Parts: sequence; C-alpha cells; structure tokens
Amino acid sequence: MDDLAINPEILRHLPHGRFLLTAHHGDKRTGIITPWVAPCSDEPILLTVSVPRGSLVEPLIRDSRRFTLGVPCPEDRVVPRRFHDELKRDEDPFVGVMMHELPNGGLMPASCPHWIECQLSGHLAPDSGHRVYLGLVVATSLPTASSGKGPALVESRSA
Repeated sequence: MDDLAINPEILRHLPHGRFLLTAHHGDKRTGIITPWVAPCSDEPILLTVSVPRGSLVEPLIRDSRRFTLGVPCPEDRVVPRRFHDELKRDEDPFVGVMMHELPNGGLMPASCPHWIECQLSGHLAPDSGHRVYLGLVVATSLPTASSGKGPALVESRSA
C-alpha cells in the first residue's frame, strides 16, 4: 500500500456543493462559503461542516453553539462576492442585504431560499487545515413552487 500515490483529484468525484455557513454571537456576525457539508445521521438529523482553522466564523460557532447553512441560488452574485474571502474582510458582509428571519435567530440572506439551522453538537480537530463541526438540525426551509412561502424577510443593518 505504501507504493500507491494518493491523488487529491479524487475529492472532485465525491458529492459536494456550494454552501454559505453563517454564525453570530453578541454584536459579531460573519459567514463563509464552503463546499464541505455532509449529512452524518438521520435520527437525529446531524450534519458535518468543515471550516478552515483560524477563520472568523469559528469563535462565533463556539460561543453561540449554533450555525446556519444555506444554499445560494446559482445566479446570485452578491453572496459569493460578500462571503468569499473572510480573511480580507473588515466590514459586516450582511449590511444592506435582505435577510430571512429564521425561527431560532439564525442569519441567512434572502437569496438563499434553502437553509438549515443547527445547534452545535460537537467538533473534531484533525491534524489538518480544517476543523469539523457537527450540527444537530433544529429548523429547515425547503420552499415549494406551489406554496411560494418562505420565512419573513428583514433588511439587515449593522449588528
């Protein structure tokens, strides 16, 4: 087995997507785009999300014990631009963005119609550049074309 090379391209063949991960605590709030989200249990419903070590969202997840995941619309240009590179961010990415009003206080731009609120259930700190957070799903939104209903919208202002 030592002779076999590990090709990182294999990861491109695993299911993945583009998710917005948000968290807030006190007057601080932020979010990042991540492809690393996976279900890990269906009873109770648990998700894993991988977050780069040292990212601004990590202490907010830890302190609030919750986070929200959203699926941005493919044609949305605001979310990728505002949440792409948090390390260069010096202002609140949510200011002026229409937001969903989520049942448990989570943050999600209105341009993300599908969202999942999670309570932090645990985390793993492998010897890598990422930490893995385990979230217990506490609320979701999956609007249907027939209902056209989603959560209430509010305009976000400075936290």
